[in-house]
Amino acid sequence: MSWGELAQNIALAHADYSKESFDQTLQNSEQGWKDAGRDVMTSHTLGPMGLNPENLHGAFGVSDSEYNQVLDDTFGPSPEERGLRPCGRPTQRPHRRASCPRRRRPQACPARR
Repeated sequence: MSWGELAQNIALAHADYSKESFDQTLQNSEQGWKDAGRDVMTSHTLGPMGLNPENLHGAFGVSDSEYNQVLDDTFGPSPEERGLRPCGRPTQRPHRRASCPRRRRPQACPARR
């Protein structure tokens, strides 16, 4: 491989500096921070033993559904909720291991027909 080929085959050789690319990057960063905030607020291991947001909300009289609503209002839908198709099925493909007894064919999403 020549030096010219090396220079053309690096990550920055064909970088996309378009406005759309920057907007998408900003959205990804914002969602990453929201997911990190949700992780902190739902962690059982953060803080001293038993003194974390996930354990304390019940001690202050906040129900699980109210707490989840506050989390949704603050951080948006959870990663699990974002991972669902409009029909409610997960976006992950089922594993296709031939030896697996639970092997299933993926079904089409009714919302996309």
